Amino acid sequence: MPWYTAQHWGGVYYKDKNAYNKVHLNLTAGVSFCFHTKNNSGWTIGPDFSFDMSRLVKNDNKQYLMFGGINAKLFFPKRKNK
Repeated sequence: MPWYTAQHWGGVYYKDKNAYNKVHLNLTAGVSFCFHTKNNSGWTIGPDFSFDMSRLVKNDNKQYLMFGGINAKLFFPKRKNK
C-alpha cells in the first residue's frame, strides 16, 4: 500500500518511508478438508500458516510478518441457465 505512513519505535516516534521493505516474499502452507452437500454446494475448512521471508524493517533482522489461522470457504452451486 503506497499511501500508508508507518511509525517505527527507535527511542522516539518518527516517520521514515524508507525504513520498511515494500516488497515481500511469503511462504504459505495449509490443509483443507472439503465437504459437499446434497444441493451441490460445498465448503472447505482447515488450518493455514504464512511466514514472510523478507524482513519487515530494513535495519532489523528479527522482525518478520507471520500469520496462523483457520481458512474457511463456502461454494454455492452453479446457476442453471433458463
